[in-house]
Amino acid sequence: MNTNDGESTVVVDHGVRRMVVAARGLLFRPDEGVLLVQREDNGIWELPGGKLAPTDAYARTALAEEYREEVRIPVIVTGVPVYVWDKPAGLPGRVKTYSPGTHYICIVYLVYDAYPDLKLSPVLDPSLHRESRWISLPEGVAELGEFIPDETRRALDRYYQDRVIGPLTIAERCDCIRVALGQLLEEYSRAEDASDKIVARIMGVIDLANEVLVHREV
Repeated sequence: MNTNDGESTVVVDHGVRRMVVAARGLLFRPDEGVLLVQREDNGIWELPGGKLAPTDAYARTALAEEYREEVRIPVIVTGVPVYVWDKPAGLPGRVKTYSPGTHYICIVYLVYDAYPDLKLSPVLDPSLHRESRWISLPEGVAELGEFIPDETRRALDRYYQDRVIGPLTIAERCDCIRVALGQLLEEYSRAEDASDKIVARIMGVIDLANEVLVHREV
């Protein structure tokens, strides 16, 4: 695993293109939450992990090694990614940027404690990270504000939707929709000029309704 801002050169259609491939791990503990680490250079909160080096044969093996080196917690990496973000134009707006046109791909895997009974605490390298934090979902994400990238937000939201909300029964999901609609109607009745806000809330309720259909019981 490469923890520096290295790039790989990839030949595509007889041309040369720069590409960065990274792997990060989402570790969740029921009594603590999801583990995030804060970068030393820019204060951004992220999932532990990093870029793959050309010598890394397997992303999962490299991620397990990086996790152990970065936070001193041995983990088991699952085979199916939780989320993948693909940025053909790179990651604009970051403190550390790559060469123009660099293609950035990051694979987020769900990881588990290799020794769950020990509940090991993170031990960080101060040259790389300021601190670590276990956050609850979804409240903890909102508390970090602009210091958590949109890509990480989406990965955590996907995990929350699939692993936390997913196991709910149809009755529980319908109750969530009922409450959301009640709040929406109450807000609408008091609003004078909030059309954009109302539309956004309506879309959120529609998304929740879609979740009911996708996860309906058989």
